[in-house]
Amino acid sequence: MLNKISITTMAVLLAMSASAQAGTGLLLNDDSVQLHYRSEDEPGPLFETEALEDIPARKAYNLLYSQEPDPSNYLLSAEIEFPGKVWEFQESQSLTPRFDLIFANFMDHYIAAAAAGASYRLAPSETRSYNILSEITLAPPVTTLGKGKFLWTFKTQLNYPITDTVEFNLGYRNITMKLLNNYEDGFERGLYFGLTTRFE
Repeated sequence: MLNKISITTMAVLLAMSASAQAGTGLLLNDDSVQLHYRSEDEPGPLFETEALEDIPARKAYNLLYSQEPDPSNYLLSAEIEFPGKVWEFQESQSLTPRFDLIFANFMDHYIAAAAAGASYRLAPSETRSYNILSEITLAPPVTTLGKGKFLWTFKTQLNYPITDTVEFNLGYRNITMKLLNNYEDGFERGLYFGLTTRFE
């Protein structure tokens, strides 16, 4: 069933077209499916062509369904990055603060959380066609509601262009949640791969 959903969703994503600048994609590993949508309103990876304060916040939305460690696990997230606060260094790298709203069902416990963190980017260059995106966030107990005690996420992802509008994604992620009953486990941990389509 999971494989059928994955194949169908991949075909739909690759067939879509839109006028807005955005990216949407599908990421898979052996027990999970993730759908994501990310706005791309900035002029470039490091915002070189406009004043930073004029660039709107970047938004992303994710739905992650995982069969392990429990078949009913899912996570919804809305993510906002703040390009006006970006820190650029070594010409091709940047660090951007972010704020995430997260809702999850983990081991039959509902969790809502507000997380803060940062996104690191290594942009393409004349000698490098791929780019790298790494993200880390933490939701401490004071911002976690429901049965959750804290939640943290880490992801690093390599994006390699296949065409002008399609890229191959390969990454590793670790999403860890601790419940009030002291049960702690990785909601999702391991390698994943997928495709993202970009709309002009």
